[in-house]
Amino acid sequence: MAANGKPPVGVSENIKQIGRTDLPGGGSVVVENGYAYVGHIDPPDGTSVIDVQDPKNPKVVAQLEVPEGIHSHKVRVSGDVMLINYERYKTKKEPQAGLKVFDISNKSKPREIAFYKTHGKGVHRFTFDGRYAYISPTLEGYVGNIAMILDLKNPEKPEEVCRWWMPGQWLAGGEKPTWHGTDHRCHHPIRRGDRLYISYWHGGFAIVDISDMSKPKTVSMLDWSPPYPCPTHTTLPMLNKIMERDFMIVTDEEVGEKLNETHNAFLCVVDITTETLPLPPPLHNLASVDLNEGNCPAARKGLQRPLEILRAVSDRAGEAATFYQLGRVAGKTGRKAGEVQLLGLCFLIDQAIGHGDTPDDWKAVVQAASQLGYSDDRLKAEGCKHRNAALSSHDLQLAGWPAWPLPS
Repeated sequence: MAANGKPPVGVSENIKQIGRTDLPGGGSVVVENGYAYVGHIDPPDGTSVIDVQDPKNPKVVAQLEVPEGIHSHKVRVSGDVMLINYERYKTKKEPQAGLKVFDISNKSKPREIAFYKTHGKGVHRFTFDGRYAYISPTLEGYVGNIAMILDLKNPEKPEEVCRWWMPGQWLAGGEKPTWHGTDHRCHHPIRRGDRLYISYWHGGFAIVDISDMSKPKTVSMLDWSPPYPCPTHTTLPMLNKIMERDFMIVTDEEVGEKLNETHNAFLCVVDITTETLPLPPPLHNLASVDLNEGNCPAARKGLQRPLEILRAVSDRAGEAATFYQLGRVAGKTGRKAGEVQLLGLCFLIDQAIGHGDTPDDWKAVVQAASQLGYSDDRLKAEGCKHRNAALSSHDLQLAGWPAWPLPS
């Protein structure tokens, strides 16, 4: 643990640096066909194109600059087409913003071929599939960024296909927002199939049907801010099913626009199998979860976490292994109490299913707990006669295990 009480940064495992190059700070990074494209944060630095075909010797082959009051920290590439955002940045002036399109058939000489201009602050983040760009522009008549799809069939002439906004944003249409300022605004859309998954800052997220791309239809929306204090940054649908169900990873962003200072940003796994009712996996009290088709002695009162996935017997060993790895990561980043908790969850699951790793799990729990000053006896269940018995809720209280979520 660092002297300021925060976990150390820069922790890595099984990663070896083989090359480097100095750049003026990065926003998004895209790698395609042996070239890396880096969008920079502060003007005048715009976008760098780097030859990484020899990863030990990366070479900057081109760099674009942006005017004062603009940054282009996001970049997307498909084939010989590169898109970069133009967003107003730290300025009281009103430079032209939007989305620029470049021909990069010659990587050392990117050639601007189009500038899709927008009103106001411009385009923040976006995605691009080679034909359509899914962008987050500010437009005249609206409050805050909205979602838009551009058709780049002809990259020299981007055309709007459709737009989607949260009810309350279209001021010119007589709508009235129920939130403060631009708290509800599009961060960026991500497409999977005929759906757009749109993160909407303090407005949560939306799932939108684009099977008829000219007429987007809202499928569902979910907002957990408040009570969670940080705005929704990314909604990433998973490509593969888990246990025959569809999931989406939702991340919040740790920024100055928090609703309070008591919690940090969260990451949540949302079940979108029934897309009209997206559900974060519920928090369960372990005492109410039947881990082995009966009254499991491992039930723990007060220790809560998302356990719905554990109801599938076939996945319990994998789940235990996941907790073990997360516990080790927590330990390496200075979160010792979290390490004990996660290793303990691994132990509980393995013990409940009769896994052969149970004794080693218990040893790992005891070793981690000893670093916090917990004795072996302190971790044993009251009245237990052997080391591999589960901990009771009473012993959890004695051991001082924290409630979910883990302490930061």
